[in-house]
Amino acid sequence: MVNWESKKLTDYLGLGILLATLSLLGLFGNDYFFRLDLTEEKRYTLSPTTENLLEETTEEIYVELYLDGDLPPGFIRLRKAIIETLEEFKHQSASGLTYRIIDPNKTSSERARNEFIQKLAEKGIPPTDVFATENAQQVQRRVFPGAIVTYRGEEVGVNFLKGGRMGSAEEALNQSIEGVEYELAAAIQQLSRPAKKRIGIVQGHNEWDSLDIAGLTGLLNDRYDVFRMRLSDRPKVIGFDALIVAGPKDKFTEADKYKLDQFLMSGGKLLFFLNSLYVNMDSATNAEQNNFAIAVDLNLDDLLFKYGVRINGNYIQDINSGFYPVVTGNFGDRPDIRLMPWPFYPVINNFANHPTVRNLDAVWTRFVSSMDTVRADGIKKHPLLMTSPYTRVITAPAQVRINDVRDLTPRDFQSGTKAVGYLLEGSFSSLFKNRFLPDLVDTTEFRGDGFPSQVLVVADGDFVRNEKSVQTNQAFPVGFDPYDNQQFANGDFIINVLQYMLDEQNLILARNKTVQIRPLDRVKAEQEKTLWQVLNIALPLLFVLIFGVVWQLFYRAKYRR
Repeated sequence: MVNWESKKLTDYLGLGILLATLSLLGLFGNDYFFRLDLTEEKRYTLSPTTENLLEETTEEIYVELYLDGDLPPGFIRLRKAIIETLEEFKHQSASGLTYRIIDPNKTSSERARNEFIQKLAEKGIPPTDVFATENAQQVQRRVFPGAIVTYRGEEVGVNFLKGGRMGSAEEALNQSIEGVEYELAAAIQQLSRPAKKRIGIVQGHNEWDSLDIAGLTGLLNDRYDVFRMRLSDRPKVIGFDALIVAGPKDKFTEADKYKLDQFLMSGGKLLFFLNSLYVNMDSATNAEQNNFAIAVDLNLDDLLFKYGVRINGNYIQDINSGFYPVVTGNFGDRPDIRLMPWPFYPVINNFANHPTVRNLDAVWTRFVSSMDTVRADGIKKHPLLMTSPYTRVITAPAQVRINDVRDLTPRDFQSGTKAVGYLLEGSFSSLFKNRFLPDLVDTTEFRGDGFPSQVLVVADGDFVRNEKSVQTNQAFPVGFDPYDNQQFANGDFIINVLQYMLDEQNLILARNKTVQIRPLDRVKAEQEKTLWQVLNIALPLLFVLIFGVVWQLFYRAKYRR
């Protein structure tokens, strides 16, 4: 006969119930996975767009991460963030994700290592040399903060080191951590997209030639199908998702403006990179010659005004600028050429609170003008690019000479922050609404009011122009300054804007993720160090002692009864 009041039987039954409960929880957990993100900024929570992208994958994703080896602490933190994000991707992906970590510095031979490094550089993962202090000595290490993502037999490189150059190294790494989810998700989206979007680069108005925008077209070709097209060759613009107008110098006809306008009204996207003035730099170095910038009449002012912005006829000088080679004298029988700050080349590191420019590195402008907004009902205007507060505005006719900027001081730059690039979005009204329509255009489907769309206007036609090598005449990447040997983020800005415009899923919103840096107060930590050391050692022991005393008292009271 079973004695149900037996303590031994009660213990066995309790143990059995505990084991059965754990087994059920294990079975339940295999089918229903969940995690709790208790961080304040939800750093381990993927955006809904990223989750939808991963749930729609049809084949397994492979990732090779090259951030390994003997890394400085900051890059160890970046690697940890990447691995944590990959784990989240792995659990969210419908078809699974496999990743492995590789140290490119550990290869069988120096030749194999150099070939491997060259392959990574071609994939957009250049090596980064960092310095660390060990045993009171500075040690240089080479790291590869990137990965190659493979999906459906195709692969793309991902460079995670995206922080701005104007901040500290810690801030740059933190910005890179904030962008890990977006960089990985954008690579997967690029590989999984069934058909590329079509980008048209407008020709026929003395725009930049093919070599001047070779860096731009090469950058765009990695993600889009790019075509050079003339507005005059077609009655209407169809078959494109976005049009880029890059540095024209000749007038647009009314028919050309009508085609651009109706393309926008139909939901197409427009990107304008325009100069309001033109200057001949060959004459700028001549100290004895007056060199003035003259106005450029593109016949686009009324179109932009209708959409909500105006480019002013001036040049902005900024104390935060790039450089230009200047002959400062003679060194023997040769001219002495030195790099001097050139205020006409503002370096822009002041951005709006917008996902297209979040954590963006500095961009490089050349002879940029200020912009104003005008009333346009229903249109949101985002000032994406802004100068520093230390500027000087030179109105037309603007004199541009090297000698005129040699003796400038900070007192000369008192004009304040100026906007030089705007993103406009909303349902635009046509310039030709309630007007006579131009001749020789297709007016059968005229739209006076358009579908929701976006327009980017940057008051610098040189923003997309790449410099060329003097020795080989080969094009540098867009945004590369050959004088200062600096790579600016002009290309990243263009890609971000196009991603924002053309991605219906709005994956770029994943760039809004923030990761807060919470450093210790070192002074307070040093003052209270002894107190916290004692508490960390004594409190656990005190809790164990109190628990033991209470348990003994309870145990004695129970068995005395």
